[in-house]
Amino acid sequence: MIESILKNELYMGYIFGIMILGGFIREYHALEDVYSLAKRYIKDNRILIMITSLLGGILPIPGRVALSAPLLDAIAPPDKKKRSAFGVIDYLSTHHYYWWSPLEKTVVLPMAVLGVSYSAWLGMVAVPLIITVGYTWWYIFSKVDPNNLDVLQNVREFNWRRALRGRAPLIAPVLILLTTGKSAAIFFFR
Repeated sequence: MIESILKNELYMGYIFGIMILGGFIREYHALEDVYSLAKRYIKDNRILIMITSLLGGILPIPGRVALSAPLLDAIAPPDKKKRSAFGVIDYLSTHHYYWWSPLEKTVVLPMAVLGVSYSAWLGMVAVPLIITVGYTWWYIFSKVDPNNLDVLQNVREFNWRRALRGRAPLIAPVLILLTTGKSAAIFFFR
C-alpha cells in the first residue's frame, strides 16, 4: 500500500515538474525562436500544432497530453475560444502511439505474449493504426477551422544565440537526468 502511495506521489512530482517547465517556457518565451523557425517553413497552423503534439507526446507516460500541453500553451492565443481546438488536436495527435510505439506496454507486452517480432506486430495492427491515423487527419483537417488557430501572432526573426540560450535550461536537466539517473537534478535549473 505504501509503495502504491509513493508511486502516485512520484507521478504527481513529474506532473508538477511538467507544470513548472510549462510556466518557464511560457514566461520566458524559451521556445519562441524554435517555433518561429518552424512557423517559417510550416504555413498551416494545424500541422504545426500536430507536430508539436507528436514531439511532446512521444514519451510513454500516463497522461502524455499533460506533457505536450505546456508546449502548445506557449504558442496558443490567450482567447479561450480559440484555444479550445488545441486540446482536441493535442489529444488526437498523441494517442496513436499506443498502437505502434515499441516504448509502449500495449505493444511490448502483447508482442512478448504472442512471441512475435515488431514487424509482425505492425502487420497485425496495421488496419486499426491506419483507421486511427486516418480519422485523426480527417477530423483535424475537416472539423477544425484553421482561422480559429492563431499561432504565434508576433513571429520574430529566428536568432541562433537566443534560441540556444533559451533552450539550454531545458536541455541541460534532461542531459543530467540521462547521464546520472538523478531526477532531482531537473529542479536545479531555472
